[in-house]
Amino acid sequence: MKILTIDCDWACTHEKFIDVIKYCLSQQEHKDVIFVKEHHFAALYIPKNTYLFNLDHHNDLGCSLQDKGQANAGIAHKANWIRTLMAKNFLNGYHLIHNYDSPCEHDDYVGLSEYKLENLDRTYDINLLYEHNFDKIIVCESYTNVDPRYKMLYSILKLLFKNGKEPECKNLEQLILIK
Repeated sequence: MKILTIDCDWACTHEKFIDVIKYCLSQQEHKDVIFVKEHHFAALYIPKNTYLFNLDHHNDLGCSLQDKGQANAGIAHKANWIRTLMAKNFLNGYHLIHNYDSPCEHDDYVGLSEYKLENLDRTYDINLLYEHNFDKIIVCESYTNVDPRYKMLYSILKLLFKNGKEPECKNLEQLILIK
């Protein structure tokens, strides 16, 4: 399964804001679109054997949390939810589309070889998304991380996707141990 997650914090310039809207317009008839408030809630909708594409300002690998053993314990947090999915063998591959000024430290990628992913890539080019057909798209608001000028992006995307749904995540306990 191929899944795209879009974190609204990626849109940190007017150009990127428009790029996200243009891409989503091209996908507005997609049959499986889920909206979440915080990015780690996306983990609830990602099955095993997923190749994950992540349009995000952050890599969400949480190296510092990994050092504390939290990812191996299955604790999904907004800073480590992707590493947690890797540790629990949910991902076959991971492709990050981030910004030039994203805080993607080399140390965040240390130790990822132990997860035996088929592919691990990163790029700055959103146009890569047009080359793929995704089984599911998950849009994340990340309200506290989004540039104030672009806080309306999540609401705009909810209007664009005709089949989008926003399931209620009642508590964090669902994310404590991903099985």
